[in-house]
Amino acid sequence: MFSGEHDGFLLGDSGYPCRKFLLTPYNAATTTEQKKYNDALCKTRVIIEQTFGILKRRFPCLHTGMRVSPDKASLYTLSCVVLHNIGIYKGDIIPVDELVAVHEENLNIYEPGDGNALRDYICRTYFS
Repeated sequence: MFSGEHDGFLLGDSGYPCRKFLLTPYNAATTTEQKKYNDALCKTRVIIEQTFGILKRRFPCLHTGMRVSPDKASLYTLSCVVLHNIGIYKGDIIPVDELVAVHEENLNIYEPGDGNALRDYICRTYFS
């Protein structure tokens, strides 16, 4: 879909600069498309943050931190996700009402970066 060295995108809040691989919200959305984009990005990020919360609740090692190399930490994290998915398959899930509420980040901080043109393209193409 998009040319470049990345096969996907990371989603970030307004504390990060917009990059070709890291999509962030518009600081001051002025068009309907920009507002729709910001809304979709925010809703998606909330789901991701809730998922992180579920995983941290289920696997305390993800909450308290791991004192291992990054390679091992990524393997442990992947293992937790696989075990969590098995739990979902088996019906062993954590009820949503037990989750800690996720707070929306302040969307007023934004540092422009080289991803602005890509973000504008996505906004025009998918949110108009």
